[in-house]
Formats: sequence, structure tokens, C-alpha cells
Amino acid sequence: MNVNGFAFWTSSCAVTLVLIASFVISGSPGEQRLVRLDELRVAHLVQLTEAFDDYWEVRDELPVKMSELLDGRRLSRMPSDPETGLAYEYEQLDPTSYQLCATFDRPSASQLAVDFWIHDAGRGCFSFTHSDLEND
Repeated sequence: MNVNGFAFWTSSCAVTLVLIASFVISGSPGEQRLVRLDELRVAHLVQLTEAFDDYWEVRDELPVKMSELLDGRRLSRMPSDPETGLAYEYEQLDPTSYQLCATFDRPSASQLAVDFWIHDAGRGCFSFTHSDLEND
């Protein structure tokens, strides 16, 4: 084997090892897609909570249905699950509190324990109260 052949095989092995390491560290492309979908779901829930906040500030009450949040300003169309197209779940718990639910593909990446949006795989719900809305 000459020097060029040795260099070829060495560099080929190095590239293969880098590719394997990248899959191990960051996950497969399919896994990354699921993580991105969950990140988009959380972004949608954040957008909805901001719309709830605006709604509360103007009306001093929570909407009966999420469609009442469509005002053309904060929300011009209702966010929905990026994979299924289904609406996120909304439930008014009492006159000043509500919860939003989504179905996640993967658990949250390891983050600080104080992060409000940490979730497991499967159905996850987040609760909000009037005092949460006032502090935004």
C-alpha cells in the first residue's frame, strides 16, 4: 500500500467515525425531526398563552373557546399540531385559570428544572392562572 492509499483509508475511517459520533450525539435525522416538531409545539403553546394574556387584559375574562383568540393582531390563524393538524386542547378550569395540552413525541431535552415547558413524551398539559397572566 502506498502513501496515497494509506491516506485514503485513514481519511475514510475518520469521516466514518465522525458520522457515527454525530448520530450518537445528536440522534438520527428522524429523531431530530421529532425534537423539532416538539419545539414547534411548545412555540405554539407560548403563542397561545400570549393571546390568552391579551384577551384577558382587554376583557377581564377567559374565552369560552380558543377560536375567540383570533383577533388578527396576536393571532390571525389558530396554531395546530404540526404533524397531525389537530387543534391543541384548551380547557377553562375556573373563571381565572385554564390549561393547554399537546401530544409530544419525545421528552424534553435535559434542561434546568425551573423551565416551565419541560414535558414527557405523550400528552402534556400546562396550567395557567389569572396571576400568571398579570405577571407577563
